[in-house]
Amino acid sequence: MTKTPLPLSIGDQRDQATQQPDALGRFGKFGGKYVPETLMPALSELEQSFEQYRNDPDFQQELQQLLRDYVGRP
Repeated sequence: MTKTPLPLSIGDQRDQATQQPDALGRFGKFGGKYVPETLMPALSELEQSFEQYRNDPDFQQELQQLLRDYVGRP
């Protein structure tokens, strides 16, 4: 017996690629955070810091400098 997967339309693929998580970090009906419970406090702290600094011009400038001068070095 053979199984033939149902093809996804291009619109379906685009929707899946651009879907953003909801407030609980879930992607769609079943997606979620697959992280051990002991790491959740650290992950929450990381998320809060990311939200705080992601649009900060000083942080972005420092990040770009580090990426330019250090990333990819031997």
